[in-house]
Amino acid sequence: MAKHKQEAEPASVDPADEHAQDDAKTIELKARVADLEQKLGEAQRRADEASEQTRSYAAAFDKARQEFNAAKDRMAREHERSLKRDQVKAVAGLLAVLDNMDRSLESAKPGVAVAESFVDGVKIIRQQLDQALASMGLVRFDGLGERFDPLRHQAITTLPVASEAQDNTVVHSVSAGCLFGDEVVRPATVVVGKFTGETMN
Repeated sequence: MAKHKQEAEPASVDPADEHAQDDAKTIELKARVADLEQKLGEAQRRADEASEQTRSYAAAFDKARQEFNAAKDRMAREHERSLKRDQVKAVAGLLAVLDNMDRSLESAKPGVAVAESFVDGVKIIRQQLDQALASMGLVRFDGLGERFDPLRHQAITTLPVASEAQDNTVVHSVSAGCLFGDEVVRPATVVVGKFTGETMN
């Protein structure tokens, strides 16, 4: 008589063991999460430090660039002032030449024995020199009719005037003044009107 083979019954799982396994997995997962959080925090800290360092470098570069531009502007202004001072000196020296030419021409009046060709030659040279100075920026002015300004005019005397409107006004120009740009190279030599309130005959 054949014997029936008995089937093996599945082993029963202890609920306590299953719960312990779940707790172990939870603990392991929490540990991994904590480790990741720590690494993330460290990465964020390094990123913040790098960002702060970048901002510091950017600020230092911007400051250096501003200082460089300011220094370059100062050098350009100083170079311009130095060049202008040299030009003013050169122009002032040539003004003396013009003055001497004017005196020579004034002395060569009709009736004076001076070769006419010589006088014409001096006039041409004087005109050319005047044009050259004008091309450099020299402007001549006589100041006639202007209010007296000690920066622009050099008064040699005063002259009584009949009108109060002419008081302290240039009524006669002895020699022209010169401007180079906005700088007075030489003031005009002038006579200034003075109103006394008295009726002039």
